Amino acid sequence: MGAFPDLFGGVDVAAFGLIDDEASDFPIGVSSAVVQHLGGVSAIGVNCASCHLGEVGLPGKPPIRVVGMTSHFDAEAFFGAVTVAMLRSAEPNGMMRFLKHYVLAGGLGDVGAVEASVNRQIDKIDSVVRNNPFGSVGIKPGQLHKLDSAALAITPAEVIGGADLAPTVRALLRTFYNMRTALHLPAVLPSELPPPGGPGRNNAFGLLSQSLFGVAITHAPVKFGLVWNVAERGWVHWDGNTQQPIARNLAASLGLGAPIVDNRALLDLALVQRHTALTEMIRAPTYPRGWPLDTAAAKRAAAHYQRHCAVCHDVESKDPQARLHNPFVIGTDIRRARQFDRRQEALHDKLFRTLRISGYTQGEAPPFRATGKYWAVDLAGVWARSPYLHNGSVRTMWELLSPAKNRAQTFWRGTSVYDPQHMGFVDDGSFRFDVSVPGNSNAGHEYGADLADNERRDLIEYLKTL
Repeated sequence: MGAFPDLFGGVDVAAFGLIDDEASDFPIGVSSAVVQHLGGVSAIGVNCASCHLGEVGLPGKPPIRVVGMTSHFDAEAFFGAVTVAMLRSAEPNGMMRFLKHYVLAGGLGDVGAVEASVNRQIDKIDSVVRNNPFGSVGIKPGQLHKLDSAALAITPAEVIGGADLAPTVRALLRTFYNMRTALHLPAVLPSELPPPGGPGRNNAFGLLSQSLFGVAITHAPVKFGLVWNVAERGWVHWDGNTQQPIARNLAASLGLGAPIVDNRALLDLALVQRHTALTEMIRAPTYPRGWPLDTAAAKRAAAHYQRHCAVCHDVESKDPQARLHNPFVIGTDIRRARQFDRRQEALHDKLFRTLRISGYTQGEAPPFRATGKYWAVDLAGVWARSPYLHNGSVRTMWELLSPAKNRAQTFWRGTSVYDPQHMGFVDDGSFRFDVSVPGNSNAGHEYGADLADNERRDLIEYLKTL
């Protein structure tokens, strides 16, 4: 990060919307471990909390942390910065910048002496990088290098003492190759990138399709999924495309950097199973005690809830289609519903049928299905779900219960400050959300649009109690 501060925006990855953790060297949602395919050096990676733990607070008050809610983590920006940093390090000047910071991270040493020692080997470093800039020489696509751990563990004292840096540069280039392979990045990145998703969103299945199958599909950014009460939901994801929690989390692990070599996934299944079990235990957050709540208004709105909300969100049925709704009827953005189609269903089911994961056995039923519709989840904890709709295009519940034409066309995203009157985050943050961008439509779901303002306020108070 120190080598390319323009990419990382700060001294640690908290700059991407993660929450500082006073008890750790890393923000909440970031873990460190020794990774063998990265040379046995300590590496960091994101875990479940990066996307599924957030903060929310009243103006001028300390925020509270909510497990399971959509975070403000800008995952696309983070992984984009890592990718660009690797590409910069594949040219001599970038490697020189990176190498100086890398060596100093390996122990105490005089900064000036380390920089001078690295500069004395500039011609040698230049030659190594130019001969194998992407670390791909001598390795078949999809395979992983066996890395020189000793060369990667070089210290400032060794560099100042004149140690040959060529082996370290070669090992670093091969490490970056392994990183790109683990992230399933194509050898040639696309020349044009889709619009940024911003905090709390990504194009999950679009990225999986491109990286795992080489199939480009419709760009459809969505909010990070809510992971409370999932044990009772049956089907998960915005389109209800899987009912196997372990398959859901294995797919996430692959998408976030678990390598696949010779059709074998290199991951720790026990850890994935542990995280899966934990997610099954998370319950919806109750509205915070002491926050504004008009109980009389909530009682008045019970009938409004039954008429406008319960018919879809409170359905009790074993029918797997009961909570699925046609986007053309709802009127919301159709891209995500169309994205995971029959072809994607077949590709994902084949992957899990043929992929070898030590200890994993797929059940009799295929893990994925294409629905072409949206799943109406129950509304427990709905007060903590801002911004609303599957793509996060409506900032407050007040707007969601209003005619679509009255909803904001742009708003700012990324703050944890909450507006209890309108139920949602205030219009503030670092990312400007524009509903005119493809995939960002805030149209549809006009249930409650015919309510008078006082009735809409009452219904919001009722929703706080769920």
